[in-house]
Amino acid sequence: MVKFSFVFITFLIAQLASSAQAGLLIHERFNALPLGAPPASFGDQVRLLWIPLNRPATFNLLNHEFQYRYSSKFNHQDSFVTPSLTTIKPDIDYKNKRNPFKITNEDFLVGDHLPNAGSVPGPVPDIDAVSAKWFDEIVDANQLPEVFLIGGHHVISEGWHNDPESGFLYMPTLLDTLNQHVNARKIFSSVKLAILWGCNTMTNLEPHGKNGEYLDSASIQTLFEKGGKDREAMLGTEDKINSLSFYKSRLAREYGPSNKKHYDYTLDAAEERCKGPGKYDNCSVTNLNRIMPDEAIYGAEHIYNEPARMKLLFPNAYLILGFSSASPSEETRRDILEKALDDTRKELRLSPGVKAKDQSGQVVRKDADNLLYTIIDESTLAEVRALYIQTLRRNWTLETYKMNRERPSGSITPALPELDQGKVFNVSSKEIPGLDELNGQYEQRN
Repeated sequence: MVKFSFVFITFLIAQLASSAQAGLLIHERFNALPLGAPPASFGDQVRLLWIPLNRPATFNLLNHEFQYRYSSKFNHQDSFVTPSLTTIKPDIDYKNKRNPFKITNEDFLVGDHLPNAGSVPGPVPDIDAVSAKWFDEIVDANQLPEVFLIGGHHVISEGWHNDPESGFLYMPTLLDTLNQHVNARKIFSSVKLAILWGCNTMTNLEPHGKNGEYLDSASIQTLFEKGGKDREAMLGTEDKINSLSFYKSRLAREYGPSNKKHYDYTLDAAEERCKGPGKYDNCSVTNLNRIMPDEAIYGAEHIYNEPARMKLLFPNAYLILGFSSASPSEETRRDILEKALDDTRKELRLSPGVKAKDQSGQVVRKDADNLLYTIIDESTLAEVRALYIQTLRRNWTLETYKMNRERPSGSITPALPELDQGKVFNVSSKEIPGLDELNGQYEQRN
């Protein structure tokens, strides 16, 4: 079997820094990081890193996909090999002394990172040296994961939390961890497939040009500072889907005072309620205008552009799946993914196998039933991998539209930018009405 080598890319990110405008933190940059290369081959073992903020439905499906129902692959001698699945599941109890993902139990740990207007922003809360050793141990044990799973609930710019709201993971802290700790970077840069559940993990609230083209931060800032209709065009309105104003008004409405069980957000600073010990710690009601300032729409850290931030987390991933709108329950998410996988198998007529030619011109058989294994397997032919990914991406979008109240969701392909072309959907408005309007670029492409 001819194995294709990786093209190593230097992933350039600017140096971590902070600046404030009107007292609001709107710039955080990252150093040029040696994000590392994936292992040359992982043989027939698959390692899954699961941050267990979600119930286990999707985990069980992935376990089923990799190890049981579709457990055989052909090697170069056409003999059967059964992959093994190893699960790496960190303890996320906030009471632990070692807390590598800095899980908190009452609210996202923002600290003084995002204070009220007029105050000097503080640093992003970081993990301690004891917690950082968890990443060292994973690397030392040569257990770099190829698959990543996280679920529960997701809030744009903030991060994930579990259903009972007893476990919160703050996204800026996770990004800072990758910036500060080389072994954390190695672990996340080894991931080939990331499943990111929760609302809006594939949503970009940044404005675009008239034809969906990417607008850089300087262009957005220029229009924002003009005020009036130009500023409104950058922020959107309460009725403009996937705009900052739409998203903030939705959170304030759905999780406002009328929600007796989950009154979590307000647009009125006077209504914010924080228990302490710090001024902004453990907020039962959070001021959206503090944690999601309008000025951050042109900030260098792109806190409202989740596809771009997920690419920072997983720069070498072949495929990242997520939700571009409100997410259904964990069990429904599992069902949607399972249906998309089954649709893809049927569409490509994958049983008993797909034939392709390697560089030597010899015909080889690939494992076709296990789509996910074939996508992440280092020996997969580039054209086969691309076909599988694009077909699965399309079926993911179509099935989320059918099974999630006509809310299509997208995906990105960081390691294969020629596939996603800077957009989260590879389906057009011909199949899903209005989708082209939601498919603006999430990053600059030449």
